[in-house]
Amino acid sequence: MKRLALALALITVAPRAFAYGPDAQPEPRLEPEQTSDQPAPASSSRPLAGRLAALASYRKLDDLSVLGGGIGLSLGTELEHYAFMFNGRFIDARTPDGLVVLEGGVNGTFEWRFGRGWSAGGGVGFEAIRVHRVTIGTGDLFSLGPMALARVAYDFGEKPNVYVLVDFEAQWQADGAVPWGPTLYVGLRF
Repeated sequence: MKRLALALALITVAPRAFAYGPDAQPEPRLEPEQTSDQPAPASSSRPLAGRLAALASYRKLDDLSVLGGGIGLSLGTELEHYAFMFNGRFIDARTPDGLVVLEGGVNGTFEWRFGRGWSAGGGVGFEAIRVHRVTIGTGDLFSLGPMALARVAYDFGEKPNVYVLVDFEAQWQADGAVPWGPTLYVGLRF
């Protein structure tokens, strides 16, 4: 029985001894990775952030419906649970009768970040509207005024990524008009 145990031990150890030779070192033991004292930075809390998007908008202006598309750019700071953004946009729109409406504006927003990729918030700013009249000699209508908005956004993963955002806003133009409606943004968050 002792000889059988000795033979089994030699069969188990001998291949290792012959594989490495007489000067071979023992196999290194894998140690668990040592952690540093500094925590790894979370990619969701990089302070600088931006968004570039194509957008589609719908505005109700008195008895007119205005549909358009454009571009939006946002820059700001984004932390783990909230973000402050400075936003600008330009929209080229049309009424069903072909009336050209140009809209541009700037606003500041505060967003609460919650869940996986979701954020919601609101903001205020100024919006300018130019309506190009089709009749000869009457000139364009131009108006500027304050606006307020509420927004909901979803980010698909960590930056850089694709995002979708919906604003619902109301404006109060100097001429007394109150355009209101949603704007859909789809773009890149970086």
